[in-house]
Amino acid sequence: MGNAVEYFEFNLTDVGEIEIDRALPTACLIIADTREVTDLQVIVDKMITIGCTFFMSAGKYADGLEEQIDSIVEGSDVYRSLGVVTTSHVGETPEDIVSFLFNATLPSETAIRCCVGYEETATAVERFLAEARILASAGDPQLLG
Repeated sequence: MGNAVEYFEFNLTDVGEIEIDRALPTACLIIADTREVTDLQVIVDKMITIGCTFFMSAGKYADGLEEQIDSIVEGSDVYRSLGVVTTSHVGETPEDIVSFLFNATLPSETAIRCCVGYEETATAVERFLAEARILASAGDPQLLG
């Protein structure tokens, strides 16, 4: 990984507490095992406001979650104009998914933010978070400025 990474994680039930003071190219992984993520519109709005143009979904209903995010993005002329990308990751290991988040979502950027939103009860959530913390600590913080 040759870029600087600002990393944060948040519980999907605490989305109202997300406070980030500057925009930065951002990719967000949402891990959920429920069909309907409460406040998904709020999550997408907050993430796009801080620079998110790449959403990933993982968990039992990752495909449905991706479709819901697509619907939110497609329902906004502004969001569509940003070229927001969504992907779902079913049947992949947490390590592979997190590696994709950190290494492949924003390849042309030197400084990025990677976010992981999660349900505490989601399958393998601890593996996702542990891998994300390892990769976040491997970035070059001086590139963040």
